[in-house]
Amino acid sequence: MRTIHRAAVIGMGALGILYGDLISRRFGAGAVTFLADSGRLARYRADPPTMNGEPCAFSFSTPEACTGPLDLLIFAVKATALDEAVGSVRHLMGEDTIILSLLNGISSEEIIEREIGRGIIVHCVAQGMAAGRRGTAVICKNQGMLCVGVPAAHPERREALAALEAFFDACGIHYRHEDDIERRLWCKWMFNIGVNQVIAVAEGTFADIQRPGPVRSRYIAAMQEVVELAARLGVDVTQADLEEYVRIGDALDPEGMPSLRQDALAHRPTEVELFSGTLIKKARAVGLAVPVNESLYREIKAMEAGWKTP
Repeated sequence: MRTIHRAAVIGMGALGILYGDLISRRFGAGAVTFLADSGRLARYRADPPTMNGEPCAFSFSTPEACTGPLDLLIFAVKATALDEAVGSVRHLMGEDTIILSLLNGISSEEIIEREIGRGIIVHCVAQGMAAGRRGTAVICKNQGMLCVGVPAAHPERREALAALEAFFDACGIHYRHEDDIERRLWCKWMFNIGVNQVIAVAEGTFADIQRPGPVRSRYIAAMQEVVELAARLGVDVTQADLEEYVRIGDALDPEGMPSLRQDALAHRPTEVELFSGTLIKKARAVGLAVPVNESLYREIKAMEAGWKTP
């Protein structure tokens, strides 16, 4: 079976550092290279990343200085930076490069595959993490898991999936093999639409969706609209899935915050277009009303507009 020797990560958020650290701790210093422009690299070298207070043994490179092809490339950027990231690493992709996207939403794999045009996409959903970043310091209370699989239309990718799962086993990366990865992508999208957006506009933490009240009710109502859309589009996302993800949300660190809330606190552009933005477009195409998500979209866009005001 094929093996993975050369891994790189683009994007140094909490997830990028978390998985880069797990790889480097198993295979040693330099086992994973973080790719970034020269300005970011200077900041990373001046303020080296840490995981739970321990220094991370990473190599750093600009995409231009890195040589290909890579065995594995992990996209861990925000959706707002995806187009730029894809353009910078296209030359590092070989026909057999395994590509893994940790991005939220249901569209990043499609975008990467279309824009790069080679490599082997293994679909992925990251869930259950309790990791936060301040600067380049990450505190992780729970690494969660990666749900991985290949679409039914691409059985030829199963060899790459097996190689990736063997690599995860070697690194101690928690994962779950998904026979229907597209369904899992929609389920996690449903959860993100609820938890990310509602906590952001409530300016709260996971505790707010864990106790009875208007925030929890709105969180569940936002997810309910995804279940209704899935039924219109023939996607197998059900009320039972919604209830499963409510249980997942109830088990998260009450003091933690989802990524969109963290972006809002830092006045960074959010991923709202991946969430309610995408949902609204799909719902309009089939004539479905989604008032909860339309309201959340307006509120988050107004929030972002306020940050731009001098």
